[in-house]
Amino acid sequence: MTEKKDKVWILTFEYAGFVKVGGLGEVPANQAKSLKDKYDITVFIPSHGQLERLKKDSACERLPLKCVGQINPSFFGITDHESSYAI
Repeated sequence: MTEKKDKVWILTFEYAGFVKVGGLGEVPANQAKSLKDKYDITVFIPSHGQLERLKKDSACERLPLKCVGQINPSFFGITDHESSYAI
């Protein structure tokens, strides 16, 4: 009988071995590797336009998630006072 593991979600912008934009993709990949024996891990990353390649190369699946909301871009030095985003 297999032991039921607690679930852990890792939400990250990049993940080494799948999509690596900068150098930080190593961190979540190493975290997942160190936790995989104790936890059932699911990693969430944006596809970065690579969804078709990722589907062919790995066990990735597209989830029906969409993040939408409002943001005040003046916080980032942009002159608009309100804008919406969809991720």
